[in-house]
Amino acid sequence: MLDLPATLIAATVCSYWTIVLLKLAVVRWRQHKTGALVPRLSTERRIWPVWIAAIVAWHAIPLFATIHHGTWYGLPNWALAEAVRPIRWGAALLGLGCFAATVHCWIVMGRNWSVAVLPGQTKQLVTNGPFALVRHPIYALSILLMVCSVVAVPNLLLAVAAATHLTLMRRKAQIEEQFLAGEFGDAWQLYASRTGRFLPRRTPVAVARPHLLNHSRRQPSSRSSQGSGT
Repeated sequence: MLDLPATLIAATVCSYWTIVLLKLAVVRWRQHKTGALVPRLSTERRIWPVWIAAIVAWHAIPLFATIHHGTWYGLPNWALAEAVRPIRWGAALLGLGCFAATVHCWIVMGRNWSVAVLPGQTKQLVTNGPFALVRHPIYALSILLMVCSVVAVPNLLLAVAAATHLTLMRRKAQIEEQFLAGEFGDAWQLYASRTGRFLPRRTPVAVARPHLLNHSRRQPSSRSSQGSGT
């Protein structure tokens, strides 16, 4: 029998990454380069294979769980209990909400979106919409969607993939922030002082030289989304 919470989360995850792939195709077509998919920074390139493996597992396990019950690669039998089902449904619906919110973030970013940091590309520092509250709303929503996936499909392998994804999202955000700090200087420092990385900051942090935020670029720069997955 088809498990509906697992089916919903599997459909959400597949839709999420299908749109990411389509957006990557559009970026590559516009730029005639593979840089949108293959990171140029060595620090980001080193984490790429592990991150891709975690994403593949994120796709496969919920799909298996829709019909495979009581197996190590599917849905455990205890997750089918009536007492657990409302929790799993809630996680699946919240995951769908994360996907919808991510679509909004993609729209706000427009052509500034990419899955990897792209030095030399003409970009702007996006600080409006959800980015006015947190520096990486897409990463934050991706992390929450992964957590929802594990609750909806409580599989040990998926939990390992989730831990990997969460760790690499944090590292990817750090890499991106180091790059943006070098590209935008004081504008970035002021922006970072009033926003949190994944959650809104309660109190802005004082900066040494709080100039007026300048959205223009000093040098060719980049703002990645997923990745800001992202």
